[in-house]
Amino acid sequence: ARTTLFIDQLHYMREPDRFSQFLQRAVSKCGEGVRWVLGARDPAPFPIECWMAEGILEGTVDAEALRFNLHDVARAAARMNVERTHKQIKELLECTGGWPMGVMFALRGETPLSGPESSAELSRRVFDGRSEREQQFLLSTCLLPSVNSELCAAAGWVDAPDLLVSMQDDAPYIFVGTGEALQYHEVFAQFLQATLKNRGAVALGAVLESPPRCSRSWARFMRPYCFILAFR
Repeated sequence: ARTTLFIDQLHYMREPDRFSQFLQRAVSKCGEGVRWVLGARDPAPFPIECWMAEGILEGTVDAEALRFNLHDVARAAARMNVERTHKQIKELLECTGGWPMGVMFALRGETPLSGPESSAELSRRVFDGRSEREQQFLLSTCLLPSVNSELCAAAGWVDAPDLLVSMQDDAPYIFVGTGEALQYHEVFAQFLQATLKNRGAVALGAVLESPPRCSRSWARFMRPYCFILAFR
């Protein structure tokens, strides 16, 4: 039987050139018995054309292929037993840009989303659904480069592991990555940062004055669909 190895979040690589060299050696040594599938947000670090010329890369799946269309949104609504008119589905698609996770969370809300502020509204709904303690945690850690127990503890959140577990029902919208690579999702991070700024200089200063290891620049993220590489 053929084994498939899937490696995601490759945009977090620190040394893409070395990884590319490793991957080429690994694909060569494993031969036809292993199929490699890679997920990342930016194909730039990879020698795509060379891999295709050498015959080890079957092809790529880019962001457009992964976006939901009207039919996909309608099917998702039906599977969730959510009633939406064709007009509402079209508006939801325009608001989310076809981003699958955004569509699923938007459908979960009781009130259909519409208009240019839909992303912020969706984030607000998720945020409002959390407990006061969880909300404080989200705002206090939204500037961290990653949301792991060590960094959160250094910022004063010793109960971070319990809080992260308690937010698992909304985790796909709130976070990207797993374990020590956990980070806030782009859309949700932007909402948290805007909320923190709107609460004034005192609230923002309290976060920025956390221990030096935790006081990092504003996190910037991209949406989670970009491209997938499939190797022979």
